[in-house]
Amino acid sequence: MKKLIILSSIFSSLFAYSQMAHLVIFNNSTKYVYHGQIAAGDFTGSNCALTVKNFDPSVVKANLGEELRYEDFKGQMNSSIYPVNMWEINDGVVPPYTVYPWDPILSYDMPNITKWAFTEFDLIDPNTGNTAYTGQLQSPAYPCASYPNHITTIGLPTNVYMEWIYMTDPIPGNTNTINAVIINDL
Repeated sequence: MKKLIILSSIFSSLFAYSQMAHLVIFNNSTKYVYHGQIAAGDFTGSNCALTVKNFDPSVVKANLGEELRYEDFKGQMNSSIYPVNMWEINDGVVPPYTVYPWDPILSYDMPNITKWAFTEFDLIDPNTGNTAYTGQLQSPAYPCASYPNHITTIGLPTNVYMEWIYMTDPIPGNTNTINAVIINDL
């Protein structure tokens, strides 16, 4: 039921704002704060080394019960409570380099081939500030995923559930897509 309520709120916000591709992180945990890197990857499958990930800040966070939204590389400056000021692009050929959200490469080149693909994260105990768990979660639609929708973790407890959901708008003609990372306590 909780998942249905979350999904309903996701789609209602999509229709209200008519945004193209989103990454939404719902931290429904009452025990752990999410600290992570968000990354887009090559969805054409032709260059699996291509990634665009947050550089400044180096970590985005979702506190207990908090929701993060990232539209796209530039649009997230207005849609997120923790916007990314600089992105790192790594194409596997030239050394990684950083660009600002309004850089033309992020506005014209990258949106045609990249979509939100994975997150590398730490779950932090807010009482102690210590890292409780570390892992990576990949989109099930990402063609370069080594383990789609599989959480690669060091010690993720059985009382925490994480899932990456990739959805397209069910209304014909709409092109809205959403990636939702849901963190719940069991």
